[in-house]
Amino acid sequence: WGMRNPWRNSFDPVTGWLWSADVGQNAWEEIDIIESGKNYGWRCYEGTHAFNTSGCNYPEYIDPVWEYSHSLGCSVTGGYVYRGPTVPELTGKYIYADYCTRTVWSLEYDGISPPDNQTLLTAPGSVVSFGIDENNELYVVTFSPDRIYRFTPTVPLIAPTGLDGIASITLGIPPQVIVDLWWNDNSNNEDGFIIERKKDDGDFMFVGTSAENDAFFLDENVIDTTTYTYRVKAYNATDSSTYSNEFTVTTPLRTVEAPTDLVANATGPNEIELSWVDNDSQEEGYKIERKTGAQGSYSVIDSLGENTESYTDQSVNENTLYYYRVFAFIEQVVSDYSNEDSAKTPNPTGIEDSQIPTEYKLEQNYPNPFNPSTRIQFSISETSNVNIRIYNSLGKTIETVSSGVMPAGGYEHTWIANGYASGIYYLKMTAESINSDKAYSNVIKMILLK
Repeated sequence: WGMRNPWRNSFDPVTGWLWSADVGQNAWEEIDIIESGKNYGWRCYEGTHAFNTSGCNYPEYIDPVWEYSHSLGCSVTGGYVYRGPTVPELTGKYIYADYCTRTVWSLEYDGISPPDNQTLLTAPGSVVSFGIDENNELYVVTFSPDRIYRFTPTVPLIAPTGLDGIASITLGIPPQVIVDLWWNDNSNNEDGFIIERKKDDGDFMFVGTSAENDAFFLDENVIDTTTYTYRVKAYNATDSSTYSNEFTVTTPLRTVEAPTDLVANATGPNEIELSWVDNDSQEEGYKIERKTGAQGSYSVIDSLGENTESYTDQSVNENTLYYYRVFAFIEQVVSDYSNEDSAKTPNPTGIEDSQIPTEYKLEQNYPNPFNPSTRIQFSISETSNVNIRIYNSLGKTIETVSSGVMPAGGYEHTWIANGYASGIYYLKMTAESINSDKAYSNVIKMILLK
């Protein structure tokens, strides 16, 4: 007793339990398992929620095994514990519905563990009743449309087999490392396939999917010289198969051939032409490295496109020895260096060796003291790395007169000291020959009077 409006009761032939779906008043619907002589709480309680507790002093009220609020429906329709042969995954679960929302649920409850309620489907019409036949197969009765439905047999998804593939490098600029996979499709009811991959001894991770009946996949998100293991499974809206066999492959090394036969020729005081042989058909480009003098350090001076076999360097100084080398690249992959070659630029036309200073020298600025400008003169006897800087009395650099490689010759610079306060300033020059071990350093004092 204590029921409000049971809408369909049914016995489970295996457990002997009597299941009852009790329609609520205006807030809660409930599922009960009926025991003899028990009080199920109405009108004191609607489900587990107090409704009208005046005079409710019965010693024990039995709670429902499941309830749902009117946010999910408005009138429960009781069903049966499924014991039919057609849908084995529903065996032992109580199947019921809501008349208003047409939702059909399965409720799994063994009296020990918490109940597990799962949505199965939305019926084509309002569910008014359930029924079973002599084989305990379940039927669903709906209103609008007026129909009787039954569950169709579940067809299991069969796992793919024969997973295989190959790793390769595509022809292109740049070439790309890929893994091409294929397998046997053994199901006719999949929505597609899920491809998973692990790297070396790592964990399997999702890589991508392929459509139904597409028993192949191209993995373009791989790198060279790496071992990958793949597996595949079929899936549809309600299920997935077990995994296929595992397939392991190591991607090849992506390489690029080095250029050869590099030749450097000075074609003018400020120009050196380079040429080499392109030995690779897929390089993304070339990088040119240069150093000044035999003791210099190489650095990249330019980057060129694919299939290039020449370059003109116009960022050189006259009467200077330069060394060159070239390498090819594909993204982060680089070739070995080419051979090294050198060329020395000539003196400009009309400049005789006798006009070249015979020594390094930093002259005293003139005038000194000065306001606001003064001339700075210096001489270089060989092509050199030259640094000339002006410092204040605290030793802080305030201006750079020259910094970099300069050819032999005499130079003059005018320093305009607008914006600087009166005081003592220091001019320091350092020079290191590119072609010999000659070096020079000197400091002079300059006085600014305003």
